[in-house]
Amino acid sequence: ASGAVVTGYHYDGPENLLVQLEGDKEVILLRPSAMENLYYMATADVEADVRLQDDGSARVAGLRVANRSSSGHSVIDVADAQQAAQFPLYAQAAGVNCKVGAGDVLYIPSFWHHAVATTPNENCTGLSLNLWFYHPDQPSDVKDAVSRWKLRRP
Repeated sequence: ASGAVVTGYHYDGPENLLVQLEGDKEVILLRPSAMENLYYMATADVEADVRLQDDGSARVAGLRVANRSSSGHSVIDVADAQQAAQFPLYAQAAGVNCKVGAGDVLYIPSFWHHAVATTPNENCTGLSLNLWFYHPDQPSDVKDAVSRWKLRRP
């Protein structure tokens, strides 16, 4: 992509070390308790319809609705301020904005909400590596994460 690529609010179960290899990222990070302000709703999952050609190349034939749904993503389009303004509780969401450049590593705790904008470098490359991991004492779900993080500083 020649411009920024945006991934809306979501959370991951495992802990994450986001390693930025090329290009830049801007990550908005919010505590697990912000979920009520982020408008998570069950939506249909879509997947790329990729077809292998006779010459070994891959051709994307479009998107198709997968036979499943996801409730792990917000419906707020963080790249569209007018659309985001239609969700009044979103104005109450407070987090931290992190800028990550090539060579930087960002720790994202399990079940923390995050939205990401990736801006490619001058060679049109935006490349990251996510190192997800579990440990025995991590939260089991968002509700558990909310209760654990309430015990820490605001």
